[in-house]
Amino acid sequence: MYLAITEKGGRQYASAAVPRRDGRRTHDDYTYLGRVVDRERGVFCSRERGYFTFDVATGEYGRVPDGFEPDAPEDGRRSRPRTLSFGDAWVLDQLMHRSGLWDVVDEVPWANRDTLHAMVAFYMCSRLANCHAEEWWRTSVASLLWPGARLDSQGVSEFLEKVGSRESTLAFQEPYARFVLGGLGDDTNVMIDSTGLPNGSGMYLTRVNVHEGKVSVEARLAVVAQRSTAIHLWWELLPGSASDAMSLRRIIARCEGIGVHVDSCLIDAGYCTDANLDELYDDGHGCVTPYVTRPRPNPSWYREAVPRALEGIESRENLVQYGDRHLFVRRVPVMVGKGHDQPAWLYVGIDTSRLSDELHKLLVRARRKRLSMDQVYEGLENQGVFALLSGTPHEVEDILPEYYVRQGIEQLNDVAKGYTKLLPTRCHTVETFTGHVLLSMIGSSVMRFMQIRLNDGEAYLASRMEALRSQGCILYKGRLVPDEPIQPANEVYQLFGVEVPTSVPIRGGSLAVDPPRVTPRLFRPPKRRVRKRRGRLADTGAAAKP
Repeated sequence: MYLAITEKGGRQYASAAVPRRDGRRTHDDYTYLGRVVDRERGVFCSRERGYFTFDVATGEYGRVPDGFEPDAPEDGRRSRPRTLSFGDAWVLDQLMHRSGLWDVVDEVPWANRDTLHAMVAFYMCSRLANCHAEEWWRTSVASLLWPGARLDSQGVSEFLEKVGSRESTLAFQEPYARFVLGGLGDDTNVMIDSTGLPNGSGMYLTRVNVHEGKVSVEARLAVVAQRSTAIHLWWELLPGSASDAMSLRRIIARCEGIGVHVDSCLIDAGYCTDANLDELYDDGHGCVTPYVTRPRPNPSWYREAVPRALEGIESRENLVQYGDRHLFVRRVPVMVGKGHDQPAWLYVGIDTSRLSDELHKLLVRARRKRLSMDQVYEGLENQGVFALLSGTPHEVEDILPEYYVRQGIEQLNDVAKGYTKLLPTRCHTVETFTGHVLLSMIGSSVMRFMQIRLNDGEAYLASRMEALRSQGCILYKGRLVPDEPIQPANEVYQLFGVEVPTSVPIRGGSLAVDPPRVTPRLFRPPKRRVRKRRGRLADTGAAAKP
């Protein structure tokens, strides 16, 4: 058997030829294989089989090796544009090199690094759907930074499917966790939350979920973030039917598996179940993993403790101030867990500003729905009341700042959904979905790094990215000349120490520049603001002993 090669339109096509003898005459039987993709490795492509391998010696068909990525087919109808967007992809590439993040991203097992880097940049620099990735790449300096990228629709689908395995996610999460803890401080006090990802496609991750009275078809994304920086440390996709009451110890064990040993946790109310609380204590009823959470109103200990704490709470010694809000807060000891044998502290309070708003809404609803006086009185009982649960004691005026740190993880999820394309998902297989989430998590983490360094809010960072995106460049023969950046973009260049080149030479279809060296501690922990203590502790009693 041998290969019969023909050329047409600059491409090679192959057939497997098998010599046959018919009496004195010999002839060849041909089996068409398709287009020759890689002759040395025996890779071919046909409409019937897609990409496959063929062994001439044995006549056997096989699968292409992992990480193999063929070149994108050239489209002769298109020519390279001479004006490209410049600032966003250029700054991102410089930051990723200088911070060492490209080395972390390169742990994702994909052979074509240009495709991997270009897709990470696409998730940060463009809000278009993935089917437009190639068009973005052609009209951006990304086509010169990563000239070997394959971003056609089929190439993107194959890429997401291959990097969407659990092995690929773990291959990134472990070095990424070391990067965060090594560069932004070894703070392992974490926030744990989950968020919904609506998706109507038929996969096992997509299930009906009921959350806070709302019914949706979605997948769930469990997230663990560093408390001091609000940066992702770990995440995992879960079926939409998975409630937040899943095992908290399993999440903590997964974090420890990638090198994040949790010291304390700030958890969402959905995780506050008796079974989960028991997992945070040892056999001697000591809280080994300190926590703060908003408790559910169902347990008997909650129903007994809240009325007791509210008696006479509106007194001067219980008045504290948080920002521009004034609240009455009291701390009472409680026993939690399945056996009601785990000591904890319940902080019960009345928010005066929220109380007036809720009273107004209640009275408006009473007039509209014609509620009876008894119904109005029952509704007045718990207006403006809140409760927080902690496994370790805090001063009363510190509990609200302690809890509202969790806004950081909510904002991080908003960045992922709004700026790095976590939503809409546009995925139909589990592997593609997981690869999509991986790229979105990488992008949102990088944007959070930039926020910390620039000390920016979410909206202002988006305007800076738009300013960078609007900075274009012109291609001349053998070189590229960028436009002058406007002020918001220029501030980014200055704060990160990125040079705005006057012109960049082009050789062999790529920019002829050496990547910058890694700058130690380019991304540093955020500056801690000194908060003035106000109010005083009203109840210093210890929790009940088990």
